[in-house]
Amino acid sequence: IMWNTAIHSEYVHDHEDYGFKISDVKFTWKAIKDKRDAYVSRLNDIYQNNLKKDQIEIIRGHATFTSDPEPTLEVNGQKYTAPHILIATGGKPTIPSDTEVPGKKLCM
Repeated sequence: IMWNTAIHSEYVHDHEDYGFKISDVKFTWKAIKDKRDAYVSRLNDIYQNNLKKDQIEIIRGHATFTSDPEPTLEVNGQKYTAPHILIATGGKPTIPSDTEVPGKKLCM
């Protein structure tokens, strides 16, 4: 979404070089942010449904490996073993305050 937005912006910028007269082109960050967020949410739902369909269990929490002989994780006091364990740490961005970064309100 963001890449496509940048490409369209570049096209608008270059249109006059190809004989197009475009005036009063407007862009709103909120529109593209809402579209991007909806797209990411839709992808998350698709991934979640695919995992369920393939009978892959998702366990959320803070995990530690145990010293058990086979691969074992302990999450919230419960142990889990499996032939294959995928650890997806995830993460969330930290957005600084407007005083730390002037113009923060323009951040995506």
